[in-house]
Amino acid sequence: MIRKIKETLPTLWSMCRSLYYTPLQDQHNTNKSPDTLVLVIVNVASYSRSHHRCRLQKALGIYFKSCGLSAKAFDTLNALGISMSQKWVYDGIYSLAQTSRISLLEDIAVLPFGGSYDNLNLYHSVYEQRLTNQSEFSSGTGATIYIIKDPAAIVPNKADYLHKLAEGRQNLISFKDIVRLDDAAGPCIHAQALHHILRFLVETPAFNFESYLHKDSAIFDRPPPVLQLPTGPEHATCQYMLDTIPIDEGSYDGNERCMDEWMKQLNLDSYMERMKTSLERIIPWLGDQLTTSRIRGLKKFHSHDLNGYERLDHVLEHFGWFHAQIAEEHSIHNQYYGATDSLGLKHAFDLLKRKGLHSPTVKGPFHQGLQDGLYIVAAGHFRDLWRLVGGAESLADLRDRTPEELYALAVRILDDYASTNALVRLRTRDIRNQDEVQIQAVQFNRDILYYIELDDAMNTGDVGRMEDLLPRLLFRFTGGGSSNYTTELLELIQAIHREWTPEVK
Repeated sequence: MIRKIKETLPTLWSMCRSLYYTPLQDQHNTNKSPDTLVLVIVNVASYSRSHHRCRLQKALGIYFKSCGLSAKAFDTLNALGISMSQKWVYDGIYSLAQTSRISLLEDIAVLPFGGSYDNLNLYHSVYEQRLTNQSEFSSGTGATIYIIKDPAAIVPNKADYLHKLAEGRQNLISFKDIVRLDDAAGPCIHAQALHHILRFLVETPAFNFESYLHKDSAIFDRPPPVLQLPTGPEHATCQYMLDTIPIDEGSYDGNERCMDEWMKQLNLDSYMERMKTSLERIIPWLGDQLTTSRIRGLKKFHSHDLNGYERLDHVLEHFGWFHAQIAEEHSIHNQYYGATDSLGLKHAFDLLKRKGLHSPTVKGPFHQGLQDGLYIVAAGHFRDLWRLVGGAESLADLRDRTPEELYALAVRILDDYASTNALVRLRTRDIRNQDEVQIQAVQFNRDILYYIELDDAMNTGDVGRMEDLLPRLLFRFTGGGSSNYTTELLELIQAIHREWTPEVK
């Protein structure tokens, strides 16, 4: 928009810029620019001449609404010509929602789709409270539908899926099977761990990888993916939000009412659509652990109903990976937080002056703060190991090493300071020679590499690597006493290897 106004009104732009920015400011200010201010002034002047010239005001109005701006603030900004009125914003959002709903119904008629939903809390405040006009705190549920437009996606056959599901329930996966899966995934996880350790070195400013003589070596390349999702415009997943409903999904009854409401909003609640859903459709529903367990419980309660729709045979429940990642963060936090006078995470967070990380929570920016803190602590651990194992005073001294030598050092770091074998060697020493601080550090290094690997696999869309980590995530949640996610991971491993057809996977 700035470029367009500059090209269309060069004289006005130059005059306004000279008015709002002195030559001295232009000389000394390197970060501050008057372009945004000039853009607002020109748009406000244009808007005052005609209310049809309101592109910026429309965008700002919708943005302010998403930020929860009050009605009085909307009226003030509208009077100043900065934003559209509150009524226009509400009407505009409603119009966008109706247009989006039409596109959604067209897509679900021909393309496979799934959804996710979760609870939300809304606080409604009033300025003048009366008996019939009170502030209130209400709970509701919001849902999102995901349309799979990937041309390579195959719509699963419902009959084959139900047949495979029935067979799988008679063939439960065993502990030995899970251990074999972990052994099979071991080489890939090992290769990825070496890559992450190398990244800790090459991303260090002191190493200055861009000027490193052997920076084009294949040793620094990312290992090949296991099963990476395709990317590109033709593979992009389309998302639609459904109407928020005033139903708390924390209970079984609430989840059942939510499921009925979603089907109603998708126009799948008629008799013919219910029959088609019962016979042909498989609809994945994602959520947190509570949502998934509630859906699984509903299917159990309705298991003796008369038809597939009422038995919820079309529903494929699955926890969201983001929720699983948060659960892993909380597990790591509980295990390694420690105290101020110890060498745990609390000691590191205090040195880094990271606040608000003392108690795990799912609210606010805790996830982002803890994730950033874990990455910083992990970088400190492994960069110190590079200096120690490499026998260097600083990481810059390692620039003289060849890629092969650096790779050998990475292997040594992993085998001696960040692996289960290293832990076993340390713990089998004579009790008088055991160093608990070193044991704790090696165990943290190993566990944080698993966390980094999961985060990287999720960010790059490599679902094969995510599947490889399932046994180790299961072991963590089992040992950490997280019974809920232990159940979820067991259900997922059972489904992948016993109950789902290739198309469902």
